[in-house]
Amino acid sequence: MAAFRRQVFLGLSAAVALWAVAGCRGPGGPQNQANSGNPQGGAAGQGGGQGGQAAPGAPQGLPHGATQLSHDAPFGDDPVSWLDLKYKLELPRSTQTQAIALPWQDVTPAAAPGSAADAGAKPAAAQAVEHRWTEPVLLLGRGEVATGEGVIGKLRCQAEPHDLCTEAGLRAPTGRQRLDFDPAEADANGLPAWLVKAVAGQDWKGKPVLLLADRRVAAQAVLQAQTVLLAAGAEPRLTVATLAGALAYALPPQPHPPTLLAFAPTTAVSEVDAAPDRVPRDLTAVVVEVSTTGMHLILLRPEPHPPITPELLGDVVQALNVWAERARTTAPELKMATIRAAADAPWEEVARAIDGLRDTCARAAKGTPCHDHRPLFAWISLHVQPAPAPAAVPAPAGVVKPAAPM
Repeated sequence: MAAFRRQVFLGLSAAVALWAVAGCRGPGGPQNQANSGNPQGGAAGQGGGQGGQAAPGAPQGLPHGATQLSHDAPFGDDPVSWLDLKYKLELPRSTQTQAIALPWQDVTPAAAPGSAADAGAKPAAAQAVEHRWTEPVLLLGRGEVATGEGVIGKLRCQAEPHDLCTEAGLRAPTGRQRLDFDPAEADANGLPAWLVKAVAGQDWKGKPVLLLADRRVAAQAVLQAQTVLLAAGAEPRLTVATLAGALAYALPPQPHPPTLLAFAPTTAVSEVDAAPDRVPRDLTAVVVEVSTTGMHLILLRPEPHPPITPELLGDVVQALNVWAERARTTAPELKMATIRAAADAPWEEVARAIDGLRDTCARAAKGTPCHDHRPLFAWISLHVQPAPAPAAVPAPAGVVKPAAPM
């Protein structure tokens, strides 16, 4: 009898143990246990109003600089993602590592007296986080131009087909549209008159102003906005997003331009100086041309010698970075590089060219920290190439051009 009781006891204990294990697993098994804590890692989950539970199966520890994507935020749940939700402004992602303090505060609105939250009821959803600007900003979104106080104007969109200018079409890759200021609204200086007036009405003289532009906005529009800020006495700061979703200056601090290199060789140039796979020893300038189709590197030499135009193979930005370091090694006294952007070149492509010239972090793989941070060019000059003059329309075939009067 005692043996029979012991056998029944062991059987019941085993059944209870199996029931307990099944209860701990629940639906989904171990995945639920893995997702029971905070699924966001690194900078993810810090974006204003975009936090909360991630979708099942979210990665558990993002590498430094990686961006956590979710269904709620189109381009990630990180500190800058709310700009896209409110201003339709997606900043270019840069390899810049020197992040700046965020120019806004996250504020959670207080619940109204007598609300369900005060009564102890569980709210249906988390309250949205508001963002309040703490520094002057000028924002160029995909459709509207705004300051921290509100919308002040609009950008023009041109595309073929025109469906690319709809809200959904503006999610297309860069270079598919041209987002700029309407020339019909320009003043005598070629700047948008309404923007000049709006900026002049701000108390920005002598103050740094962050200039944030969507990555699809034309380079010409970004530099025109920079010129407007300079004319008003402000100190514009071209701003991009880091790979981790923070903010950073696109260009390094540039207190004053360096002295231009005046190089006049006194000896004949050898053939090795003109080799297409080498930086010429008589290098006088480094120029990068950016267009909607990509970027091209030009290594200038004293006239009448032709420039060297190396081909940027593989990853264009990394290849540009390698050539930039070679140029600095060959001509250490050359401290300035120039970017000449086509008027319709996307701002993102210009930011990528800046990355390739600024420091050696452009060679780090995306989502990984930069362990080899060495400055290259201390000054990067930005210019917009003038549009080519329209070609003369040829006369129709069979039409005889009248002779000039005698």
